Amino acid sequence: MRYLSGILAAGFAAFILAACSAPKPIQEDPFVEKWLELAEISRGDSPEIRERKMVDIDDLIPFELEPIKVPEPERILPREKVTLRLR
Repeated sequence: MRYLSGILAAGFAAFILAACSAPKPIQEDPFVEKWLELAEISRGDSPEIRERKMVDIDDLIPFELEPIKVPEPERILPREKVTLRLR
């Protein structure tokens, strides 16, 4: 048991030392820097944004539409007898 607790304590200490170490400075890649620079300069190929016009549907249709009346289907009730027997 003593041996196991020593290993756990050493592992915990190693984890804390690794987690608290100073971060490494990030090295800048010239290839990536070149493409980031080109991305800022370049113009996109997307079309320009057009202003949308709001049109009232009533202005487009010169006559008034009447709603279509759909008759409800006749509901036929079942004719079988129902029993409450448990089988």
